[in-house]
Amino acid sequence: MNSRQCFITILCAVGCITGSAVYAAEAAHDTGPMQSFTRLPQDELKTPGNQIKLFKYWTLARCGATLSKQAGSAALEEDWSNTAAAYLEYSSVPLQANEAAQALVDQFLKNTTRSGSTGGSYESMKCIDLFNSKALDALAAKYIKP
Repeated sequence: MNSRQCFITILCAVGCITGSAVYAAEAAHDTGPMQSFTRLPQDELKTPGNQIKLFKYWTLARCGATLSKQAGSAALEEDWSNTAAAYLEYSSVPLQANEAAQALVDQFLKNTTRSGSTGGSYESMKCIDLFNSKALDALAAKYIKP
């Protein structure tokens, strides 16, 4: 799988996974068509629930950047890194949380194996699994208190 396919796979899977929750949240607060989550008012972004989202999105973006670097795609790595930086701008978690999350990214990419019926590479699946993992949820709970 090339880096473009990897990027598209991650975006599609995350969209499917988070679609229901995002739809429910947006239904409760009309942010306008196609408006970025980060465009919410600052007081809303500072809520523990949204800080957890930002932290998990940051982690997913760092995973994408790490995969892109491994695939040799400098442009895609830069895009994922820029995305992570944007989420970090709105986050109030301590630096230790991000360091621990990056260690978790490295662990998931190194120590897990994923496969599917079509064969080939499934590296991006590791990022999606990390995004939905109990390990990442526990890390978020450690640093983000209600």
